[in-house]
Amino acid sequence: MATTIRSAQWQHAASAELAIAARLMAEAGATFYALFGMSEAALLESLTRQLLASESEIAHGLAVFADGQLRAAAACFPAAQMRGRQLASLMALLGEAGVAADAQARLRSYRTGLVAVPPDSYYLARIAVAAEERGRGLGRELIAAFERLARDSGFALASLHVTRDNASAIAFYEALGYRGQVPDSGSMRAMTKELR
Repeated sequence: MATTIRSAQWQHAASAELAIAARLMAEAGATFYALFGMSEAALLESLTRQLLASESEIAHGLAVFADGQLRAAAACFPAAQMRGRQLASLMALLGEAGVAADAQARLRSYRTGLVAVPPDSYYLARIAVAAEERGRGLGRELIAAFERLARDSGFALASLHVTRDNASAIAFYEALGYRGQVPDSGSMRAMTKELR
């Protein structure tokens, strides 16, 4: 299987690719998106719009194609842009119909579990590999491409958040050289890696 990794230019993507990308982003951020209590269809519509909105958290990143089909995607950007990008995405989600009445309270509780990542790092906001492609090395390829992009953009540090109870993802990142940030508390674990 021949794979190609390229910059995600969602505004030029076909509607089928956008639908796949939205589903991948929904999978990657499932814990977060569950806080909104939206239907799957409403969430996927919102994420499709966010992929096309240049200021959103998921608008920029990398896409992996295998045999011409989108199989994996990552959203990434300089960590210094995190607050603005997350706010744009959050406002888009809160503005959607069907958001749970207690979504803001859930978000406040979720926020208390976040440890900041270094602002001078390149941040991996989301990463997802299609279920049928897992175990074939696409995740490793995508992380390697993310790290190359970070280095090429002048960053010496990569960062990400992972759900604390996702032991397999934590082990995956640790095997790639990522280490937990201090303080290490809450529902999300911040991890960083020095790029050589």
